[in-house]
Amino acid sequence: MREAIIYLDNNAKSLSIEGLLLFLPAMLEHYFDCPHCWESQLKMIDPSVGVQEFIEDCEVCCNPIQFQIGISYNEVSSFSAEPIGQ
Repeated sequence: MREAIIYLDNNAKSLSIEGLLLFLPAMLEHYFDCPHCWESQLKMIDPSVGVQEFIEDCEVCCNPIQFQIGISYNEVSSFSAEPIGQ
């Protein structure tokens, strides 16, 4: 069995990899419309980072989109998907 060592209150604990997954925050789902082709899409968001800004291509039309995402209390508090001109 694969195990990982984690530290809780300065005490080392050995957990299985499956047990470790219980400590990781679940990805958040957020639907948005592409600002280029207007297709509805799902964006998976890591809630462990409070403020996120990045550029990704649309999965449908391949045009670049600038994302600005805010996370608060493990929920999406702000979301912006803006087109980037080419």
